Amino acid sequence: MPLDLGSLRKGSVGDTLAEFIEEAHSKGVAIISSPHNPKYLVPAGLLFSALSRTDITAIFYPTYALRQEEGVPTIVFGSSGLCSGCVEVIEGGHESVAKKGGRSVVKVRSPAMTMLKVLEEVVPVKREVKYVTAATVLLNHLPRAKSSGLNDWEEEAMEYFLVDNTIARVGHPPIMWWGILPPKEAVERSIDIMIFRYFVEGAPSEVSEKDVRIRIGDAVEKAPNYAVGQRWGIRDLTELAYVLLTLADLLGPKGVLAAAINPSHALWASLAFRSAIKDYRKIARELKYGIADRRGKAAIVTTSCPPPPLTPITIAARGADLLREGEVVVAECGGKYFVPAQLLPERTVAGAWKEGRLDGGYVVVSSLSELGELF
Repeated sequence: MPLDLGSLRKGSVGDTLAEFIEEAHSKGVAIISSPHNPKYLVPAGLLFSALSRTDITAIFYPTYALRQEEGVPTIVFGSSGLCSGCVEVIEGGHESVAKKGGRSVVKVRSPAMTMLKVLEEVVPVKREVKYVTAATVLLNHLPRAKSSGLNDWEEEAMEYFLVDNTIARVGHPPIMWWGILPPKEAVERSIDIMIFRYFVEGAPSEVSEKDVRIRIGDAVEKAPNYAVGQRWGIRDLTELAYVLLTLADLLGPKGVLAAAINPSHALWASLAFRSAIKDYRKIARELKYGIADRRGKAAIVTTSCPPPPLTPITIAARGADLLREGEVVVAECGGKYFVPAQLLPERTVAGAWKEGRLDGGYVVVSSLSELGELF
């Protein structure tokens, strides 16, 4: 497919990305890499899709397993400092391009929004892909109970999706599934924002919007609250953000990459996320009442094997003040400890991968001493 990247060439950032794509097109191949973080995996998937649609062979490596090949253009999402002669795309407050150690470091406000616009240069983009992209904007605001609200550029990004009804701003309380499920069911299933009493112990038969607004306080006004604009298997945009975290736990980096390319993968993961709600109630109860075994930054709970996705409940529990900032829910099952890789430093994940201790989206260790070394 012929490339016309003229409209992408707007300033140094656009020029750098256009030059990378043109080099990839001339070579017929490109390497794409990202850390174990949906904020960077989604734009990596969008670029993978764009390159593949233009007859370029796109190769993906997680950052911890990056293998560069001589003469093959390479782009890395997230800061690694490990690649030579590559383009590195990171999130920053203003757009810029800088040369560092032979790398072109491209700073953009939203890597996902930038790559969505690259994809739109190549092919018509399905609404479902835009849903996934919009959800990445919310990742910086989870848990919503701790959010101070979207900043100016995030508001601008969401406006991009609002104008064509890809998403809709909703005025009801920021409770997941509110307006989709009956109020009682919504508060009993919502982990973000979580009303602990209702989530763990059950809600009364009648739950009023006034009561919910009182219970969640200031978060009513500050928390981002959006729905997808048309009927789809996931209606709540916050749920979709948590589904991306779920995919990273269950399948590792390639799970999120696949959802950016084909959002039907997100629908599958939503079933796993919803099914885990019953496990999350047990975990929330154990965190609240001192049953969880707390060791440093690890809050250890016993679960079935394989464990439920642990990143969603870790983030939600921080929002409900059941965990301190930096604490992580760790599952003990089958005599082993499962730690969500996306919540660990990338160098720790890289070490675990080299030692063969990475299983999907989890770092798995066999002893408390090994667990302590991860944090």
